[in-house]
Formats: sequence, structure tokens, C-alpha cells
Amino acid sequence: MALVNCPECGKQVSDSAPTCPHCGYQLIDDEPVKYAQPKKFKLSFRGKVGIILGIVIVIIMINYCGDDSSGGGNKTKYYDGLDAYLEAQSFVKKHLKSPSTADFPYYNKVENNVKYLGTNKYKIESWVDSQNSFGATIRTKFSCTIIFVGDKVRCEELVFDE
Repeated sequence: MALVNCPECGKQVSDSAPTCPHCGYQLIDDEPVKYAQPKKFKLSFRGKVGIILGIVIVIIMINYCGDDSSGGGNKTKYYDGLDAYLEAQSFVKKHLKSPSTADFPYYNKVENNVKYLGTNKYKIESWVDSQNSFGATIRTKFSCTIIFVGDKVRCEELVFDE
């Protein structure tokens, strides 16, 4: 316990004494400390409607832009000409003597030769440079129809012209 001076009479008093024993001055305040209450946030009607509308938009975006791997199965995947051209390359490679030497033209050189026939169906006419049985590199023209059905790909009418 320490001694402090009374602010009223100036005499020494114990720091734990509620009043000064000499003059009766109240040293400890019995009233609890009042803290300022934070203001309550009021949201207007427009603000509430805006928040609800924002949540609905986010939910819609998640449903329509979400991943197809959720197993919904009702969403249709759309393929483009590049997808068809790349699939055609893999089918052509299966019929070559030396598929590792296959050299196809870049898509931008043959994109005019990729025709959309409707309903995820494409007609491709292109060429491939590859080695034959004797090791000579030859250019072989090919044409085929690529059909996308769900996650599967079919190749029809694969024709090679030398």
C-alpha cells in the first residue's frame, strides 16, 4: 500500500482508502465508468434489396459458370474447329507407319479447311508430313468428319490421298 496526497486537503492518505480520513473527500468513484455505445447501423430498404439482388446474381453465376464435373450431366459442351482439328490429328496418327514423325500444319494455315456441319460435327481437310516405311518424308492429304457426342469423339470417313 502506498501513500498519496489528498487532492482536497493535501495530507497523506492510503491509496486504497475510499475517502480521505482528514477531510472526507471521496477518493474512489463508486460510479462505474460509462463507455460510449456504438451507433447502430441502419440499412435502408434499397440497401437490403441491393444485397439480396447481389446474392441472387452470384448464385446464378455459380450455377451457369460452374464446373461441369459436378455430375449434373445436363449441360452441353460446345466444341470449336480447333478441337475438331486436334482430334483429327490423333485419329490420323493411328494410321501412319511412323506416327512420331507426323508434322501437321498449324491450325491458322488450315482453319479455312475446317467446316462446321452443325450439331458438334466438323469436316476437316488437311495434310500431314510423315515418314513412310523406307524413312522418306512424304506429304499425305487427308479428310475426315469429326463428331463430338458428349465426352466421346468419333471419326468418320477418314480418307488418305497421296
